[in-house]
Parts: sequence; structure tokens; C-alpha cells
Amino acid sequence: MRINLALAGAGLLANLYAFFSLPRRVPLHFELSGNPDRWGSKGELFFTGMGILVVLLLVYFLVPRIDPKRKSLWTSRGYHLLFSAMFLIPIFFPFLPYFYLHRFPVTSAVVVFLSLLLVIMGNYLPSIKPNYFVGIRTPWTLEDERVWRRTHRVGGWGFVLLGIITLPLAILFPKMALAVFLVGLSALIVFLIIYSYLLWKREIKP
Repeated sequence: MRINLALAGAGLLANLYAFFSLPRRVPLHFELSGNPDRWGSKGELFFTGMGILVVLLLVYFLVPRIDPKRKSLWTSRGYHLLFSAMFLIPIFFPFLPYFYLHRFPVTSAVVVFLSLLLVIMGNYLPSIKPNYFVGIRTPWTLEDERVWRRTHRVGGWGFVLLGIITLPLAILFPKMALAVFLVGLSALIVFLIIYSYLLWKREIKP
């Protein structure tokens, strides 16, 4: 928990730094090519970044309290480590305008960040204990703990593999990397849903 609070503090500092150092008008939204398609004030950037941070903090502390399996969730090392990865988002977000203003490919930066995020999350995903809010929640993983464990183990491998594939592509072929990331992630999610059902049907269903 202390690490996540420290990361939340780093997110606050990152947004404050961006607010006081960026020009008044900054790019706020980007096309897939990395060019901005909307500009606005740095105040809007600041409040958006802080909004992301506040939502993450609320979810982080609230979910274990309202989840029926709250004790197992809060004591799950994977839960806290997974949110450690998520708390990197409000740290990264306010620096997007810097990438464009300093002529660094925005698409490359985003895909590199998302690829690293997948690798980190994939490593921690198998250690998340069963709950109703965080993880690969299908009717079949929630029905049986064995299906939950096996699905999350396979899902963790899939996340890491996808991140490893897209990371070098993000540097060499950023547009292709983004397409591979989006298609690969969608395909992985569909596969895990089907996998959890087949696993339940084969080994759990009477």
C-alpha cells in the first residue's frame, strides 16, 4: 500500500510540474498517427490528470470494502501490485504534450508505455485472488477458484507475450505496433473468455 501511495504522490507531482512548466495552450488529444487533433488549456490537462488519479485512488480503496470477498482481495499481493502498475498512468499522462512539443513520436511513446504496462500487469495477474471486480471475471472464473487460477495464469503469459511483441515494434514501426496492440489485446480477451468456459466445461462441470 505504501508503494501505491508513493506512486499516487508522484502522479500529483507530475501533474503539478506539467501545469507550471507547459505553455498555456497544449495538445490534449492525438490521432493514431500521433498528431494532435484537439488543443486546449493546460488547466484542462491538469484536471484530467488529477481526475484519473482520484478515480484510481477511489477504486483502489473502495473495491476491497464492497467486494464480498474483500478480505482475500485486500490481502492479495497481486491486487496491490496490479494497482502499482495502474498508478503509473497519471504519472505518464501529463507528459504526453512534452513528447509532441519536443518532436518525440507520441504514438511510439504511448505504445511503449502500454507494452511495459502489459508486461508488468501480466507478471502480477496470476497472483490476484478471486474477487468480483479486478481480474479476468467471467461467469466460469467466478464460479470456481481452479478455473480462476488457471485462466489468470494463461492470461498473465498472454499479457507478457503481447507486451514483448509490441515493445520493439513501438520503436521501429509505431503505427503497426498500435494496430498489433489493439488487435492482439482484443483477441486475447476473447480467447480468455472462451478458454475459461472450456476449462470449466471440461474439468469442473458435473
